[in-house]
Amino acid sequence: MDINKDGGVSENEYLAFVWGELGERDSKKGFKQTDTNGDGKLSLEEYENSPHGYQSHGNSKMQMLKAKGEKADFTEFFAKVDKNSDQFIDLDEYLVADAEWLTKADSNGDGQCSSAEWMHFRKINHVIDANEDTFTEENFAKLDKDSNGELTPLEYHKGMQQMAADMMANGYRL
Repeated sequence: MDINKDGGVSENEYLAFVWGELGERDSKKGFKQTDTNGDGKLSLEEYENSPHGYQSHGNSKMQMLKAKGEKADFTEFFAKVDKNSDQFIDLDEYLVADAEWLTKADSNGDGQCSSAEWMHFRKINHVIDANEDTFTEENFAKLDKDSNGELTPLEYHKGMQQMAADMMANGYRL
């Protein structure tokens, strides 16, 4: 938990650890639910029916395809997650792809996210809709409450909760 190795654990270091652990727990649960045949790995067909797969295309595209009666092609993103190219996604591959966003965005591992890391994550995040309306410079500035150019876990999670509440108040529906 002691990310900066100062001999103590700050509130933000503790929160980064807890949210990482909770995210992994939720990812494992999601993997198990998606693995419908219980063989410990996801086939392309299982992946196509997962929330993770859905997010790889984004809500707008998925709704458009549904309206046209067409099926989405998941092979490209499936291949990105299937790191060993064995035509299956195992739990370890899934956990890497499904890690909590702040953990993934924090590319230097210092427990917080800079504006540069935030904007880079926009390019690699699998959730298309989030990349379009969440990972912007404007939202980074809103979340960075102390304006120091770094998002702490507390700023990030409280800010994301507020952004979600604001979207729901403005009539956003899934």
